[in-house]
Amino acid sequence: MSTSRALIHRFLQVLVIAFIPMVVTMNAGAQTTDRTAQLEKEIEAIKQRLNKLESAQGIPIADPKPVWRQQQAQGISP
Repeated sequence: MSTSRALIHRFLQVLVIAFIPMVVTMNAGAQTTDRTAQLEKEIEAIKQRLNKLESAQGIPIADPKPVWRQQQAQGISP
């Protein structure tokens, strides 16, 4: 009986040890996605401000779509 308990205990240890890195990785991936979305919003806000400043000075406004977005639309990966 003690052998089966030791095996079960060992199995649970391995399961926990394997589970912890998986949770940490998923959490880091979610944080990266959230941060990327936040940075994209900030970039768009900065571009809008820049366009307003340039238009006020009579500078022609460049294409607001980033090159990598254009490539994604065309099916080309960056």
